Amino acid sequence: MRWQPRPEPDADQSTGHIDVLSTGPRENRSRVPQLIALAVGVVVVVVFAAAAGDRALRHREFLSLSSAANDAQTTATHADAQMLSTRQYTMPLLGSAPANVRAGLEQLIAQSAGQGVTAVMATRAKVASTSVLPWHPALRKAKKAELAYLDSWTAYLETVARNGDVGTMPTQQLDADLSTATAALQHAA
Repeated sequence: MRWQPRPEPDADQSTGHIDVLSTGPRENRSRVPQLIALAVGVVVVVVFAAAAGDRALRHREFLSLSSAANDAQTTATHADAQMLSTRQYTMPLLGSAPANVRAGLEQLIAQSAGQGVTAVMATRAKVASTSVLPWHPALRKAKKAELAYLDSWTAYLETVARNGDVGTMPTQQLDADLSTATAALQHAA
């Protein structure tokens, strides 16, 4: 580019008109802020997409865990009801029957409890296999509490299956475990 002296203003040109000499294209200087803005925009979109995806995963995990926990609690209650029903059915004969009949009746109670153990352990396995990501601590706590509740039921039913009689049901422990599991799941919601 060649420099030419500026001519004196004509009557047609205003006195405020100035010629500008440029040393190169301005596009290079203005692209840097545009690239930074684009990079920031991409990062913001990625963060929001990741957060939305994580929220969707967490919701799916919660529904899956909630469903499995509900099934497990229903199964434990049903197993107990069946065992108690068997005990109630055999109770009138337990006190007055000969020893061999009493042993057979206690065996019926033990079998009913054994079936309950199998059912509770199957639903426990379903709860245990429920996927919960490591960065969802409230769901992990709810899953752990539900597993502890089911372990208490399994231990109780196994005791009945071994002894053949209900004896004393650990209602305080089972109620406490149920309250803990329910509260943890509600907190995770």
